[in-house]
Amino acid sequence: MIETTLAGIFLLTFAVNVYGNALLRQLLAPIAFVVCLLIVVASSPTTYSMLGPFVATFFWATILARPVNARRAGPVLLRFGEPRAKTYLVMSLIAFVLTAIVVGDALGQPLDHVAPSTDSSNLAAGLFSFGAYGLATALMKPALRARGILNIDDFVAWEWIEAYGWRGVGDNTLVLALNVPARMFRHAGVPVSPADKEAVERVVAQRLPGKMRENRR
Repeated sequence: MIETTLAGIFLLTFAVNVYGNALLRQLLAPIAFVVCLLIVVASSPTTYSMLGPFVATFFWATILARPVNARRAGPVLLRFGEPRAKTYLVMSLIAFVLTAIVVGDALGQPLDHVAPSTDSSNLAAGLFSFGAYGLATALMKPALRARGILNIDDFVAWEWIEAYGWRGVGDNTLVLALNVPARMFRHAGVPVSPADKEAVERVVAQRLPGKMRENRR
């Protein structure tokens, strides 16, 4: 039962990340978490450590969908730095350290402690997968591509953008006003490293002539 559920979550997460519209992708994470939590609570006995494999499945499906989305977004016009990369890297390192602690604690237990060992394995799977997701995100550079802007797990096609501008601290967030009804939000923010802002502005201006708005904070 659990194996079938995990396989279903993997396939659904992968399919939505690759083929789903923007609204489905934005709703995927909260819906997946609630469904997994309900399954765990309904199980007998209730073992919250089972959230570990569910979380791991979700993160790995998301990671593996990224190269597929990148290929579908077309050739790279410009890669640019993600200001939050260091934050993702720190998060991943913390997750890996916690994974090592959990695994070390499990290895130090007597072999007849089957239940704690299983719980530890589930927890370690979730923590390690979260760390892998953070590391992959830290190493991934968003890009302006032939068919649109690919920002980590979000893709915005050029034809969806009706206007753009710069906001945030130092005006380093590219804000896109969208005309797509199939999105939860009509605006998308793309953080850009200060060193790449000028190059990003130049390419976006070429792809979206006449759509620049005045900067607003």
